Amino acid sequence: MAKQETSGDGGRAGGEKADGDPRSPAKRGAIPGALPGDIPGAGVGGEAHSTLRDAVWHPKELLPGAGEEREEKVESREEKGKKLFGAGLPGEGEHEAPLTDVRGSLMRQLPGAGVLAGVEVGVVVGMLLVLIWQPWRWVEASKGWGAFWTVAVGVVAGAVVVESWLRARESAEELGLRPAGWWRGGKSVAIFTLAALTGLVAAHGVMGAEGWQRPTGWWVLKYSMGMAAQQVLLQCFLNNRLAELSAGRRGEASTGRVIVGSSVAFGMLHLPNLPLTLMTLLAGLFWTWHFRAYRNLPLLLVSHMVLGIGAWVSLGEQGLMNLRVGYAAWKYLCGG
Repeated sequence: MAKQETSGDGGRAGGEKADGDPRSPAKRGAIPGALPGDIPGAGVGGEAHSTLRDAVWHPKELLPGAGEEREEKVESREEKGKKLFGAGLPGEGEHEAPLTDVRGSLMRQLPGAGVLAGVEVGVVVGMLLVLIWQPWRWVEASKGWGAFWTVAVGVVAGAVVVESWLRARESAEELGLRPAGWWRGGKSVAIFTLAALTGLVAAHGVMGAEGWQRPTGWWVLKYSMGMAAQQVLLQCFLNNRLAELSAGRRGEASTGRVIVGSSVAFGMLHLPNLPLTLMTLLAGLFWTWHFRAYRNLPLLLVSHMVLGIGAWVSLGEQGLMNLRVGYAAWKYLCGG
């Protein structure tokens, strides 16, 4: 009985856990046929011995912070998704868009996801180049099939984009469509748009352009729809898919590579109109950076529409070939 009293709180602590947990200190440390006081280390150091075993088998109960390891691992998965599709510049953490679909971000880290994203980008950009350059116009035998090829190529490109969005399972936040974030980065967009408009007015004066073009309401509506589609493809497809390709299975995208890659691809789609290609490349650098930093698509749509219409009004025919691209621009350059 003296040995039982000597074991003190250590024996009682073990006894309390013995009823429900076979891994408790009382059961794991018990020696068949021995009293608690006979356990090596019991007696004067019995309480310390029992506490040590509790720390091994029940760290969450006895050691502060030891049971948080699992929670940290779960959080690290969320951080992987944030690195893949979150804001990328230091010092702007307060503006970053928190991910709302961790499962979608984990889906994009499956083996081969980055390769598939690269294939999707290649197919869509290739189809867009076909639509812009219209190779059937260069072949006499296929000239009557222009409408068919336009629809067919457009359907293929659209199907790949939709498939990509369904596969990636991106949230409204990742697509820049979360209403709560529609005012993020408004100041930087306003400054950039006003500065670019000032540059267009200055270019109008330097080039000695004759007057200002006046767009019709129908032209503004039609062109605005086209610019909105361009910005959606640039940010929600090119920007996000190149981020996925850059990250691969590492879970961390190279922000600089994504911004440059998206902007170069966007500008390339405006060839052979070199002034327009340069302008869209520079604007694309800002737009893609802003999307990665703030996830605010509506503001970028407004900026694109304002600058697109402003470019046509100020430079139009003389400076930008009336915004022609691809086959139409080539024909214009050739005097056709």
